[in-house]
Amino acid sequence: MTTVANGLPAVRRRRRLLGDTDFSVIACADVGLQVGPPGASTRLDHLRRFAELPIDGVVLTQAAVPTFADILVKRPQLRLIVRLDWCSQWRGAHLSPVVDGTGVTVSSPAEAAASGADGVIHYCLLGHSDPRVEADYIARAAQAVREAHAVGLACILEPLIRGGNAAGNERDAAHMTWGIRTAEELGADAVKVEFPLDADAETVIGSAAVPLLLASTPPISYDEAVRRALAGAASGAAGVAYSTDFFAAERPDDLVAGIRAAASQISRKDIP
Repeated sequence: MTTVANGLPAVRRRRRLLGDTDFSVIACADVGLQVGPPGASTRLDHLRRFAELPIDGVVLTQAAVPTFADILVKRPQLRLIVRLDWCSQWRGAHLSPVVDGTGVTVSSPAEAAASGADGVIHYCLLGHSDPRVEADYIARAAQAVREAHAVGLACILEPLIRGGNAAGNERDAAHMTWGIRTAEELGADAVKVEFPLDADAETVIGSAAVPLLLASTPPISYDEAVRRALAGAASGAAGVAYSTDFFAAERPDDLVAGIRAAASQISRKDIP
């Protein structure tokens, strides 16, 4: 994998975010901000068990960090990534659904840095039927990158394709490579994307010039989560940043082990 920026600040940001792990496993415990309590975790502190898994990092909202503070102190190797924004796009049919969602930035990289974060994450949704909303995402994502770099933090952007202009084509190769390139042009240190259509996985994942993390993508099951990790590692992905896969798992610790076992089958020297 090549990288867009290899200067000292960029290298140190990436190392702080991903360490020297060949394939990172990150649990995204920030989804409650977008869709309410995930799975059976009706209380915020119910999510603590996911931060106690043998994972490499956890994504939290800024306000949730104190709930996990003792775990993060006891596990200094666990990387903390703070979610900076809220988005209405992910609400399903059961919860005030929208076709063209919108979002706002709700916390800052400076706040994240002050709370001990190793990185931040921000959406960059493309495909909205209102060009002003799409432009707003670009502006806020670019600002998140600038502000994160100003305080020495890595910024992950999520260039996800959603909205009326992309309906039915959210995961085709052209849209996904467009999203990845957009995030790179905005200065992202890493990108988080859905798993591409199987036929396009190598092309899409291989188009990233920065570390690429795979999000939870339906269908959701143990076998699918492990399969995605294996295919992603084979195509050059830097890891997974799963949410629903962990929340839906009967034994999340077994899922972590399965992901690691699958990724370990791939020799990193074989990845372009």
